[in-house]
Amino acid sequence: LLFSKDYYQVLGVQRDATQRQIKIAYYQLSKKYHPDTAGRSEGTEAKFIEISEAYECLKDPERRRIYDNEISGSGGRYTGDPYGFTDFRHFSERRTRAANGG
Repeated sequence: LLFSKDYYQVLGVQRDATQRQIKIAYYQLSKKYHPDTAGRSEGTEAKFIEISEAYECLKDPERRRIYDNEISGSGGRYTGDPYGFTDFRHFSERRTRAANGG
């Protein structure tokens, strides 16, 4: 799996939560765990990072769709990296084939 955490559980929302519900949950949790308000313990900072990571994924409809496909195990067709990176392996493979005369 590309994702190892249940971001819905991290934010305390259901899988069918609306974008508004996700946003509200994020703001409530981020206020509670933000290092400026909760203190700067290692656990608090880690929780805040986890909350932020979950929100970054679920707030974007395309990232959320990819995430939902991954966690459901539905084998949904992979349509790209959710973080916006591109796989450049095919360029390297093409260059190698051309260098070998093929």
